[in-house]
Amino acid sequence: MEEDYIREKCPVCGGDIMTTNEGWECDNQMNAVTPCPFSVEKQINGATITEDIVHELCQHGRSRILTMKDKTGKLYLAHLEVQNGRVEMVPEGLYLKHRCPHCGGRIQITSKGYYCENSLGKHPTCKFHCNGILSHRFITPDELEAYLDRHPTIIDGCFNSQGRIFSAILMENESYGMSLTSIVGKCPLCGDDVLVSPVAFNCCNHHQVGEPYHMSIWRHVKGYNVTLEDLKEILTYGITSKPVVLNSENGTLSKAYLRLSEDKTHIVPDFNIRDEDVV
Repeated sequence: MEEDYIREKCPVCGGDIMTTNEGWECDNQMNAVTPCPFSVEKQINGATITEDIVHELCQHGRSRILTMKDKTGKLYLAHLEVQNGRVEMVPEGLYLKHRCPHCGGRIQITSKGYYCENSLGKHPTCKFHCNGILSHRFITPDELEAYLDRHPTIIDGCFNSQGRIFSAILMENESYGMSLTSIVGKCPLCGDDVLVSPVAFNCCNHHQVGEPYHMSIWRHVKGYNVTLEDLKEILTYGITSKPVVLNSENGTLSKAYLRLSEDKTHIVPDFNIRDEDVV
Protein backbone atom coordinates (compact mmCIF):
# COMPACT_ATOMS: atom_id res chain seq x y z
CA MET A 1 0.00 0.00 0.00
CA GLU A 2 1.14 3.55 -0.67
CA GLU A 3 1.03 4.57 2.99
CA ASP A 4 3.55 1.79 3.78
CA TYR A 5 6.28 3.60 1.84
CA ILE A 6 8.36 6.68 2.61
CA ARG A 7 9.49 9.23 0.03
CA GLU A 8 12.99 7.84 -0.35
CA LYS A 9 14.94 5.56 -2.65
CA CYS A 10 17.16 2.71 -1.49
CA PRO A 11 20.84 3.81 -1.45
CA VAL A 12 21.89 0.31 -2.52
CA CYS A 13 19.65 -0.63 -5.47
CA GLY A 14 17.36 2.36 -6.01
CA GLY A 15 14.23 0.52 -4.92
CA ASP A 16 11.49 2.04 -2.77
CA ILE A 17 11.75 2.10 1.02
CA MET A 18 8.78 0.64 2.84
CA THR A 19 7.91 0.57 6.53
CA THR A 20 7.56 -2.63 8.53
CA ASN A 21 6.73 -3.49 12.12
CA GLU A 22 10.47 -3.72 12.84
CA GLY A 23 11.57 -0.64 10.91
CA TRP A 24 12.30 0.05 7.24
CA GLU A 25 13.54 -2.05 4.36
CA CYS A 26 13.98 -1.95 0.58
CA ASP A 27 11.00 -3.42 -1.28
CA ASN A 28 13.47 -5.44 -3.38
CA GLN A 29 14.51 -7.41 -0.31
CA MET A 30 12.22 -10.25 -1.35
CA ASN A 31 13.33 -10.14 -4.99
CA ALA A 32 14.11 -13.73 -5.94
CA VAL A 33 16.72 -12.75 -8.55
CA THR A 34 18.66 -9.90 -6.89
CA PRO A 35 17.47 -9.45 -3.29
CA CYS A 36 18.53 -6.17 -1.68
CA PRO A 37 19.92 -6.42 1.89
CA PHE A 38 19.12 -2.83 2.90
CA SER A 39 17.05 -2.61 6.11
CA VAL A 40 16.99 -0.46 9.26
CA GLU A 41 15.57 -1.50 12.63
CA LYS A 42 13.64 0.92 14.85
CA GLN A 43 15.89 0.16 17.83
CA ILE A 44 19.64 -0.35 17.49
CA ASN A 45 21.73 -0.81 20.62
CA GLY A 46 19.39 1.29 22.72
CA ALA A 47 19.05 4.10 20.16
CA THR A 48 15.65 4.94 18.69
CA ILE A 49 15.88 5.23 14.90
CA THR A 50 13.47 7.75 13.36
CA GLU A 51 12.36 8.28 9.79
CA ASP A 52 14.62 11.35 9.60
CA ILE A 53 17.61 9.12 10.31
CA VAL A 54 16.51 6.76 7.54
CA HIS A 55 16.38 9.75 5.17
CA GLU A 56 19.99 10.59 6.16
CA LEU A 57 21.10 7.05 5.40
CA CYS A 58 19.41 7.06 2.01
CA GLN A 59 20.68 10.49 0.98
CA HIS A 60 24.17 10.56 2.52
CA GLY A 61 25.06 6.95 3.28
CA ARG A 62 25.46 7.67 6.98
CA SER A 63 23.47 9.03 9.90
CA ARG A 64 24.01 11.70 12.51
CA ILE A 65 25.93 10.75 15.68
CA LEU A 66 23.76 8.69 18.02
CA THR A 67 24.04 7.73 21.69
CA MET A 68 24.02 3.97 22.04
CA LYS A 69 24.33 1.49 24.89
CA ASP A 70 26.41 -1.68 25.14
CA LYS A 71 25.48 -4.90 26.96
CA THR A 72 26.83 -3.58 30.28
CA GLY A 73 24.74 -0.41 30.04
CA LYS A 74 27.67 1.83 29.14
CA LEU A 75 26.75 4.70 26.81
CA TYR A 76 28.88 5.38 23.76
CA LEU A 77 28.70 7.45 20.57
CA ALA A 78 28.29 5.91 17.12
CA HIS A 79 26.68 6.51 13.75
CA LEU A 80 24.98 4.27 11.21
CA GLU A 81 26.62 3.80 7.84
CA VAL A 82 25.75 1.91 4.65
CA GLN A 83 28.56 -0.57 4.01
CA ASN A 84 28.39 -3.28 1.34
CA GLY A 85 24.63 -2.87 1.07
CA ARG A 86 23.94 -3.21 4.78
CA VAL A 87 23.49 -0.70 7.59
CA GLU A 88 26.38 -1.03 10.04
CA MET A 89 26.99 0.61 13.40
CA VAL A 90 30.30 2.55 13.42
CA PRO A 91 31.66 3.74 16.81
CA GLU A 92 32.68 7.40 16.85
CA GLY A 93 36.27 8.41 17.46
CA LEU A 94 38.60 11.39 17.30
CA TYR A 95 41.22 11.45 14.55
CA LEU A 96 44.10 13.69 13.56
CA LYS A 97 43.93 15.59 10.27
CA HIS A 98 47.11 13.96 9.00
CA ARG A 99 47.27 10.26 8.19
CA CYS A 100 49.79 7.60 9.11
CA PRO A 101 53.11 8.27 7.31
CA HIS A 102 53.61 4.52 6.76
CA CYS A 103 50.30 3.03 5.64
CA GLY A 104 48.01 6.03 5.10
CA GLY A 105 45.54 4.96 7.77
CA ARG A 106 43.75 7.44 10.01
CA ILE A 107 45.46 8.29 13.30
CA GLN A 108 43.02 7.84 16.15
CA ILE A 109 43.22 9.77 19.41
CA THR A 110 42.86 7.40 22.37
CA SER A 111 43.22 7.68 26.15
CA LYS A 112 46.78 6.35 25.81
CA GLY A 113 47.89 8.51 22.90
CA TYR A 114 47.77 8.50 19.12
CA TYR A 115 47.53 5.26 17.15
CA CYS A 116 47.25 4.42 13.47
CA GLU A 117 43.88 2.74 13.09
CA ASN A 118 45.67 -0.19 11.45
CA SER A 119 47.76 -0.73 14.59
CA LEU A 120 44.66 -1.44 16.69
CA GLY A 121 42.59 -4.60 16.96
CA LYS A 122 43.50 -8.28 17.03
CA HIS A 123 45.40 -8.33 13.74
CA PRO A 124 47.41 -5.06 13.44
CA THR A 125 49.17 -4.35 10.18
CA CYS A 126 50.97 -1.14 11.21
CA LYS A 127 53.09 -0.08 14.20
CA PHE A 128 52.86 3.70 14.08
CA HIS A 129 51.87 5.33 17.38
CA CYS A 130 52.75 8.15 19.75
CA ASN A 131 52.24 7.83 23.48
CA GLY A 132 50.17 10.61 24.97
CA ILE A 133 52.80 11.24 27.65
CA LEU A 134 56.50 11.48 26.81
CA SER A 135 59.01 12.40 29.54
CA HIS A 136 56.17 13.41 31.88
CA ARG A 137 54.85 15.82 29.24
CA PHE A 138 51.43 15.57 27.56
CA ILE A 139 51.82 15.63 23.77
CA THR A 140 49.04 17.70 22.24
CA PRO A 141 47.32 16.85 18.94
CA ASP A 142 48.70 20.06 17.40
CA GLU A 143 52.28 19.05 18.26
CA LEU A 144 51.94 15.68 16.54
CA GLU A 145 50.12 17.31 13.61
CA ALA A 146 53.06 19.71 13.21
CA TYR A 147 55.51 16.80 13.15
CA LEU A 148 53.44 14.95 10.54
CA ASP A 149 53.33 18.17 8.50
CA ARG A 150 57.16 18.19 8.59
CA HIS A 151 57.20 21.42 10.59
CA PRO A 152 57.92 20.17 14.12
CA THR A 153 57.51 22.53 17.04
CA ILE A 154 59.57 22.76 20.21
CA ILE A 155 58.12 20.84 23.15
CA ASP A 156 58.94 22.54 26.43
CA GLY A 157 58.32 21.33 29.97
CA CYS A 158 59.75 17.80 29.64
CA PHE A 159 61.36 16.04 32.63
CA ASN A 160 64.13 13.42 32.51
CA SER A 161 64.64 10.59 35.00
CA GLN A 162 66.63 12.93 37.29
CA GLY A 163 63.77 15.43 37.37
CA ARG A 164 65.63 17.95 35.21
CA ILE A 165 63.52 20.10 32.87
CA PHE A 166 64.47 19.98 29.20
CA SER A 167 63.09 20.91 25.78
CA ALA A 168 62.90 18.70 22.72
CA ILE A 169 61.22 17.91 19.41
CA LEU A 170 59.39 14.77 18.31
CA MET A 171 61.25 12.08 16.40
CA GLU A 172 60.29 8.59 15.22
CA ASN A 173 62.16 5.57 16.54
CA GLU A 174 62.81 2.24 14.85
CA SER A 175 59.62 0.66 16.19
CA TYR A 176 57.42 3.33 14.51
CA GLY A 177 56.85 4.90 17.91
CA MET A 178 57.55 8.53 18.76
CA SER A 179 60.22 9.71 21.17
CA LEU A 180 61.94 12.99 22.01
CA THR A 181 65.28 14.43 21.00
CA SER A 182 66.94 17.75 21.86
CA ILE A 183 69.14 17.68 18.74
CA VAL A 184 67.96 20.34 16.28
CA GLY A 185 71.01 20.96 14.07
CA LYS A 186 74.80 21.09 13.72
CA CYS A 187 77.12 23.74 15.17
CA PRO A 188 78.66 25.96 12.45
CA LEU A 189 81.88 26.19 14.51
CA CYS A 190 82.69 22.62 15.50
CA GLY A 191 80.15 20.56 13.55
CA ASP A 192 78.77 18.91 16.67
CA ASP A 193 75.10 18.78 17.69
CA VAL A 194 73.03 21.86 18.46
CA LEU A 195 70.59 21.22 21.31
CA VAL A 196 67.42 23.10 22.18
CA SER A 197 67.03 24.16 25.79
CA PRO A 198 64.18 26.01 27.50
CA VAL A 199 65.89 29.33 26.70
CA ALA A 200 68.39 28.85 23.87
CA PHE A 201 69.82 26.77 21.04
CA ASN A 202 73.27 25.71 22.24
CA CYS A 203 76.18 23.76 20.82
CA CYS A 204 76.47 20.60 22.91
CA ASN A 205 80.07 21.63 23.75
CA HIS A 206 78.92 24.98 25.12
CA HIS A 207 79.57 24.14 28.79
CA GLN A 208 82.56 21.81 28.48
CA VAL A 209 85.56 22.84 30.54
CA GLY A 210 88.53 23.88 28.45
CA GLU A 211 86.50 24.22 25.27
CA PRO A 212 86.42 27.49 23.33
CA TYR A 213 83.21 29.51 23.31
CA HIS A 214 80.69 27.80 21.05
CA MET A 215 77.45 28.90 19.45
CA SER A 216 74.49 29.90 21.61
CA ILE A 217 71.35 31.48 20.16
CA TRP A 218 68.63 32.81 22.44
CA ARG A 219 65.19 31.49 21.57
CA HIS A 220 63.67 34.93 22.15
CA VAL A 221 65.37 37.91 20.52
CA LYS A 222 63.97 41.40 21.03
CA GLY A 223 60.44 40.11 21.52
CA TYR A 224 60.63 37.63 18.63
CA ASN A 225 60.30 33.87 19.11
CA VAL A 226 63.02 32.19 17.01
CA THR A 227 61.45 29.16 15.31
CA LEU A 228 63.03 25.91 14.19
CA GLU A 229 62.59 27.10 10.59
CA ASP A 230 64.58 30.25 11.43
CA LEU A 231 67.28 28.16 13.11
CA LYS A 232 67.56 25.84 10.12
CA GLU A 233 68.09 28.80 7.77
CA ILE A 234 70.61 30.43 10.11
CA LEU A 235 72.66 27.23 10.45
CA THR A 236 72.47 26.51 6.70
CA TYR A 237 72.75 29.96 5.10
CA GLY A 238 73.85 32.19 7.97
CA ILE A 239 70.72 34.39 7.73
CA THR A 240 66.93 34.07 7.66
CA SER A 241 65.27 34.27 4.23
CA LYS A 242 62.60 36.69 5.41
CA PRO A 243 62.74 39.63 7.82
CA VAL A 244 61.09 39.31 11.21
CA VAL A 245 59.49 41.94 13.44
CA LEU A 246 61.63 42.99 16.42
CA ASN A 247 60.69 45.13 19.39
CA SER A 248 62.98 47.75 20.90
CA GLU A 249 63.31 48.76 24.56
CA ASN A 250 60.99 51.73 23.98
CA GLY A 251 58.40 49.62 22.17
CA THR A 252 59.27 50.62 18.62
CA LEU A 253 58.77 47.85 16.07
CA SER A 254 61.24 47.26 13.26
CA LYS A 255 62.01 44.68 10.61
CA ALA A 256 65.30 42.81 10.36
CA TYR A 257 66.83 39.57 9.21
CA LEU A 258 68.41 37.33 11.83
CA ARG A 259 72.05 36.87 10.84
CA LEU A 260 74.76 34.67 12.31
CA SER A 261 77.54 36.81 13.80
CA GLU A 262 80.97 36.85 12.16
CA ASP A 263 82.45 34.61 14.88
CA LYS A 264 79.42 32.26 14.47
CA THR A 265 78.62 32.27 18.17
CA HIS A 266 75.30 34.16 18.23
CA ILE A 267 72.84 36.03 16.02
CA VAL A 268 72.57 39.74 15.30
CA PRO A 269 69.79 41.74 13.61
CA ASP A 270 70.44 42.82 10.03
CA PHE A 271 68.33 45.88 9.16
CA ASN A 272 69.39 46.00 5.49
CA ILE A 273 66.04 44.89 4.08
CA ARG A 274 65.92 43.85 0.42
CA ASP A 275 63.46 45.72 -1.79
CA GLU A 276 61.39 42.58 -2.45
CA ASP A 277 60.86 42.11 1.30
CA VAL A 278 59.59 45.64 1.88
CA VAL A 279 55.82 45.48 2.35
